[in-house]
Amino acid sequence: MFDTSSGKSISKAIEACSKYEMKALVLSHPHFDHAENASVISERFNIPVAYHSADDEIFDHYDAQPLKSYGLVGFVVLKMSVKVLREIKVDRPKNHYYIKEGDTLADYGFPEIRVVELPGHLYYDLDVKKKTAKRIRSFGYRKIYYGYGKPTDKF
Repeated sequence: MFDTSSGKSISKAIEACSKYEMKALVLSHPHFDHAENASVISERFNIPVAYHSADDEIFDHYDAQPLKSYGLVGFVVLKMSVKVLREIKVDRPKNHYYIKEGDTLADYGFPEIRVVELPGHLYYDLDVKKKTAKRIRSFGYRKIYYGYGKPTDKF
């Protein structure tokens, strides 16, 4: 399984996971909309959760993450959301292991999956995002489908 969604969808996530023999759960990053259910699913299905060691800082200090917005609409939405976002807690999974650039998921039945570190979504630095997009392009992809917004072929 890759990412787990937010806490409000835990019942659906457990129901969907029950149909499969899962061996591990991989987190792209520990924002609530990707990782809030990770601990529950890990314990329920007795599977480890893989993530980058740098994400420990976010698990340990989730409420201290910088929150930024772009444009007037982003500013308004952020101001309306900040209280709710500050109250969300994403628990660090007890059964976890670290993954890094070049690792595979061979121990979990997926030798063809190789970890590629692509910082960007967690960082508000435009240069970091541009370098990430350039690296994705180097793999031969012509379009990037970000988690939010429209896909792009301009980078």
